[in-house]
Amino acid sequence: MIIAMVLLALSIEAQASSPTLHQQSHQSTQADATKTQTFDEIAAAAKTAWEEHRDNDAIRLSRQGLKQRPDWDTGLWYLGSIFYEQDNYREAREELRHYLVRNPKRGVGWALIGLCDYKLREYVHAEEDLQRALALGLEGRLELQGPVYYYSALLLNREERFEESAAYLYHLRRKDGGLHVSVPLEIPMGLNALKCALLPEEVPANRVELARQTGEAVFARFEERRDVAKSVFVQLLKQYPDEEGLHYQYGLILLADHAPEGVNQMERAMELSPSDSAPHISLAQYYQDVEQNDKATAQVGEALALDPDSVPAHLLKGQLLTATGDTSAGITELESTRTMSHGDSQVLWALMRAYHKAGRNEEAQQIVKELGKLGEGRQPESKLAPDSMPYPQK
Repeated sequence: MIIAMVLLALSIEAQASSPTLHQQSHQSTQADATKTQTFDEIAAAAKTAWEEHRDNDAIRLSRQGLKQRPDWDTGLWYLGSIFYEQDNYREAREELRHYLVRNPKRGVGWALIGLCDYKLREYVHAEEDLQRALALGLEGRLELQGPVYYYSALLLNREERFEESAAYLYHLRRKDGGLHVSVPLEIPMGLNALKCALLPEEVPANRVELARQTGEAVFARFEERRDVAKSVFVQLLKQYPDEEGLHYQYGLILLADHAPEGVNQMERAMELSPSDSAPHISLAQYYQDVEQNDKATAQVGEALALDPDSVPAHLLKGQLLTATGDTSAGITELESTRTMSHGDSQVLWALMRAYHKAGRNEEAQQIVKELGKLGEGRQPESKLAPDSMPYPQK
């Protein structure tokens, strides 16, 4: 009797502590499903979750797929892109590093990791990665191209590479090829025009409005709203009479109008920033346009003394030598400038004209063909014109 009671108690305890037959069957089915679910099924489910923005599911399924197949590049991309969109930049970068080990030629990967570097304030790495992305190409991904141009502009400005930075900002303003960013461009453009090597988030509060208004005026000039630009610069110069960048930008507008006051503005810019070659180059361009070649040559000499590697100064020197009759020396200078500039279209046009003047027509025709390949079938306007900014180098 006692034995029977003990056996009954043990049976009840076993039933209480063990899963029911239904539970056992359900658990077994789940285990079998996990074991039998193929990689292709997991990958398809992850793709659907990623496309439907079910981030948690996409992350879980991607990790599950990567356990089965660690070389699954698409899964790494899902994780990197999702973490980036969630502002989880460190984890995004970690996944993208694995992705790029296997896909070092994918510009989109370098673009995304460069954006992560920027957000993590690792600016040197960010610039390297973004420039590599542009060099490799972004495969038509406009949603990445706009941010890559924007952050490249900020980083180039931070390094005092002002002309390159401005080129990116002008093209974003134009929305060339559908480029677009949702952030205002006026403050970055203003910092660039003022030659202030700061990121927008680093600008002191008492300088933000100056940068914003300067950027507005520069874009007004760029868009041929010249009266608006002039009015803004006149007002700003009353408030900030010692800002070299304001004198320089206002001087550009006046020189384009062949207004003598533009010379005074450039000379004031030189006084405020004696080491800057840009005002000398702009004055040289102006004097070249009005055929005062002696004055233009003097300004080119000043510019090259300050910046021996200045492509615009070498270009002007070659043009002036050609215009004043020393065609052979002009061609030599322009050929050297062509190498320095990596095929800038303005340099090519100047060299083509010099070849024609020297009777070297076959070489001139080769330049014409090269310009055609670059899509530069029309001669650019004077560099004083705001729309003559070069495209960013890729």
